[in-house]
Amino acid sequence: MEILKLKKMNKKVFAVIVIIIIAAVIFVIGFQEEAIDPELNGEEADIIVENLRVNGQEGPIELTTEEESIITATFRNDGEEAGEIELSVRMDGELFDHRHDWIYELEAGETKEVEEVREDHATWYPGEFTVEAGDQTIEVTVIEE
Repeated sequence: MEILKLKKMNKKVFAVIVIIIIAAVIFVIGFQEEAIDPELNGEEADIIVENLRVNGQEGPIELTTEEESIITATFRNDGEEAGEIELSVRMDGELFDHRHDWIYELEAGETKEVEEVREDHATWYPGEFTVEAGDQTIEVTVIEE
């Protein structure tokens, strides 16, 4: 009878040990996946925005409804991985027009100078706009000509 109790107890102990081993394996595999994930190791894109300008100006600018605008910027990826940066025209925090939302891809170590000409005069109307790229912004006031 005691041998039967010992066998039942051994089965329970064995089951607990198996569960602990399985949990340990799952933990180690999960830890290894995190260790090779570039975003968790800081190996990601680090895109710096330089020289954001509208018609050659850094600061707030005033345009007329008939005026062409040229948006320029320099993007530099100091990170170890490729990444993307968005350049957009917004009004009240919302994307003004899908035609004025540009996405640029940069490889690690790449520098890219961009120029976007906004010629579509029909879409400029009086108001306050923001040109944004990364952490840089330029406020644009458009007045009726």
